[in-house]
Order: sequence, then C-alpha cells, then structure tokens
Amino acid sequence: MKNIIDILAPKQKESFDKFKDSSFHGLISEYGTGKTVMAIAYILHHIEKNNVSRILIIAKKNNIMTSTSTWQYHLKKYTHIKPFVILGSVSKKRKLLSLSSVVSPSIDLVNYEGIMSVFPELLSMNYDLVIFDEANKLKNPKTKHSKKAIKLADTISYKLICAGEILTENLMEVWGPMRVLSPEILGKSYFSFLLKYFHATPIGYKPRKNAKKSISKKIYPYCTVFRLKDCWKLPSAKHIYHPVSYTDKQKKLVSSLVKNWCLEIPENKISIKYKYMLQIRQKLQQIMSGFVYHNSTAVSFPTNKDIILNNIITYIRASSEKVIIWCNYIEEADHVHRILPSSLLIKSTDSIPEITLKIRFFKNSSVKYPILILTYGFYNSGETLVNAKYTIFYGYADSNDKMSNAHYRNYRKGSEIHDIVYRHYIYVKDSIEEIILKNRRRKKQLQIEIYSYIKELLEKQRRSI
Repeated sequence: MKNIIDILAPKQKESFDKFKDSSFHGLISEYGTGKTVMAIAYILHHIEKNNVSRILIIAKKNNIMTSTSTWQYHLKKYTHIKPFVILGSVSKKRKLLSLSSVVSPSIDLVNYEGIMSVFPELLSMNYDLVIFDEANKLKNPKTKHSKKAIKLADTISYKLICAGEILTENLMEVWGPMRVLSPEILGKSYFSFLLKYFHATPIGYKPRKNAKKSISKKIYPYCTVFRLKDCWKLPSAKHIYHPVSYTDKQKKLVSSLVKNWCLEIPENKISIKYKYMLQIRQKLQQIMSGFVYHNSTAVSFPTNKDIILNNIITYIRASSEKVIIWCNYIEEADHVHRILPSSLLIKSTDSIPEITLKIRFFKNSSVKYPILILTYGFYNSGETLVNAKYTIFYGYADSNDKMSNAHYRNYRKGSEIHDIVYRHYIYVKDSIEEIILKNRRRKKQLQIEIYSYIKELLEKQRRSI
C-alpha cells in the first residue's frame, strides 16, 4: 500500500485521504490523471482495514482481456493479487467464479455486457466492493447491462466509479453512473429524476432552467474531479493543423456516392431519425481516408494527406524523435504503413505477444522503430507511450472518448521528459473530417453538423439533376 500511495501527486494524495473511507465515491477526471491507480489504492486500503475480501471490477472488455490491458497491467504492478478474468463461455465464467469464491482476497474482472450471462452467480458471490470503470457505459439506464449493474450495486457495501466528464450535453446521461453509487444522490427512480430536472417536449426531454447547476450541486460532493494539470507538471502541447484539398479522385467518388444515395433516399426523408446518416458518413470518411470497397475488397488510392504526412515524417526523422500516427480504419492504417514501410503497425489480427513486442520495440529502440501506427478502436493498453514527442492524426473517429484516449496516450505522467509535445492534424478541408475535428467535444452539435453537411450534399446533387 505504501508504494502505491507514494506515486500519487500531492493533490491526488490529499483527495484520496478525503474519500478513502467513504462507502461510495466517483473519480470523474481526464485520461492520465491516475484514476485506475487511485481505485487500486482504494481497494488495498479497505483490504488492509479488513472491510472487504471480495472485489468486483466491471469495465470495457478491452480494458481487462489481456495482460497489457489497463486493469491486469496495473493490478500486477501494484498488488500481489492475481485477478480472475471472467470472460469466455458461460460455463467457463461459472468455473472461474467458483474458483474465485474460495480465494480471499479475490478480485474478479468482468465486462459490462458479460454481466447478464452470469448475473445470478455474480449476486451469489456476495461482493464487498465494486468498481465501475468507464461508468459512462451506464448512461442509458434502459439497457440490460445498466439495469443489472444497478441491481448488483445495491447489494454491495463499497462502490467506486471511474469516468471522464459525465455532465455532457445530454444531462439525462448522468443518472445511471450516479445511481450505481447511491440512490440518495439523484434519486432511486429515473422517471422521478426526469420529472424533477427536465420537461417533456414532442421531440424528447429538455433540461429545466438551471438544471445543470442543480445537478452539479448534487453530484460533486461525492466526486473527485481532476485535470491533468492538477496532477502533473506537463510540457506544453502545440497543435498544428494541415488542411489539404480534395484530389480529383475523391471529388469523383463523393459525387458518385451522393448521386447513388439521391436515387435510393426519398426526397425529404433523410431527416427521419437520421436513418441514412451513419452509412453515408462512414462512406465519406473512407473516401477522405484514401480507400473504398469494391466487391468487398478495400481498394486504396493516394490522397493529398500523404504528401503532408511524408513532409512531417521527414522533419521528425531529422531529429530522431518518436511519433505515433492515429488512424480511424485498419484499411487506412495499412495505407499509411505502405507509405512508411519501416514503421510498426498494430493490427487487430496481431497476437498478444506480437503486440507486446511491437510496443516494446517502439518504446526501447532508439532509431530502428521510431514510428508506431495505431487505430482508435483497437489500441487499449495499460502501457503509456510517453516517449513519443509527436502525434499525427491521419484519420478521425467521431467519438470524443476514442479521440481523447489517443490524445492522452503520450500526454500524461512521464511526458515531462519533453519540453513540448506536438500534435499534427492532417485533414481534408471542407469535408466530413473537418466537421468531426471541429465538433468532436460537442456530441450533439457534431450530429447536427454532420446531418446538415450530408443533407446539403444531397440537395445540391438533386438540384443538378
């Protein structure tokens, strides 16, 4: 316990001392602020006090499934307790829970979706402490896993949630994470919560006047909120934007795509629940990324982003610095890898030993492997990449959570070895990429902007027919 406390920043220690004896608390902070470490400190504190012996950690699957995933990595680093990873078939999960039940203290790791298949068995384990990691997964209380999580939480004495910002544009999403902590924060009933803080309209619920302020007053006495700058002395981050123009190929592909959709989508019908938006958006993003599908096979083509990428890499190589390149699609990552064949590419088809080896090469090799290519949807490791001074965003996910995770992979404790870190954004001007880049932190506005952009493309095409 002494070792884990010693690595906390002064402000983290101060906050930990305040909440360590609480029966429920929320860690609502940015990536890289040590939420996982503080959660483990909370577990060890209550084990030492003999308050708990059976611990359950519920997280996203990618955060628990391998030895380099966030929770396995940190538990091995800071404790002597080997966790039981409750994944696989139902029979395998039951067997693992049975083995865990005779161990004390025990820590079980399960993913949110996995709760349902062994819910009776989880209830019978009589857990003393539960941690809900990435508690934003509970934002919709109507999902099956949210309902089960609430029932499970009500049977457990000590509860902790870890999450990023939970007071988002959609205030209704805050009830679920707070409900698993305690019904006394925002009430036991979701319907009563809606009636109190929102008013119904024909298109859904809208917050009442000062609703956000009122909800904040309710939740923040039970939460610790950190920003990176509160915890560590980090280098400044310089953001450099590289807008590029469409190639003739991209213009033709977009025109062809829109023309086809005009034929398929009835006029004035696109607004019905954004029915067609997802498909069109993905196609547009793929074209901006430099590939399309033909007969189920990805066909790549050069874009003006490639020229900028080569220029940046040439500059970085001159200084022998490390660089991470983020892509949205594996096809996009393959395309970048063909441009930079000496780079390391982590793919979803790689085995765990291969991934571990590639990360080790990137982190330890001084010259041979200075470039690492990753995709937002795949990379989820407890290891940080703070040796990279440069980050290049070649593709863009329309998920702020994924983009933020990418930003903070090399901007956290340890990155103070650099005097400054650089983030390069290469995007096609006046495209869907620019919309995502400008609005990624505003989920509702992003959807509105994407909808307006697609609708404008369709209407322009119809006028030309």
